[in-house]
Amino acid sequence: MTNKDKTYTQITAAQAIEAGGVVRHYKPESKEIADLISRATEHPLGVEFLRDGALDSVAATFSVHAFVVEQARQTIQTGLRGVGDAEIGVMNNKIAHPDAKS
Repeated sequence: MTNKDKTYTQITAAQAIEAGGVVRHYKPESKEIADLISRATEHPLGVEFLRDGALDSVAATFSVHAFVVEQARQTIQTGLRGVGDAEIGVMNNKIAHPDAKS
């Protein structure tokens, strides 16, 4: 069975693109969400762009699926609870204090 024959329920965006199939039930993984938030804290446009930018622009800028952007926005809004990443404290601090030195 190839990836095209599988139902896409719990796959990464990269796996979906590699398979060349349509992603019907794509659900971002916690790591993808945490990685996007972390990358946004280091990006010149910052977390504000991730949070407030046009969905398609943010997804294209960070080369992620729009669902990852939506989940990251929801995660930021709820105070980064539930992501399950070891760097949440660091990211939370960067978001709260973007001008502070690491």
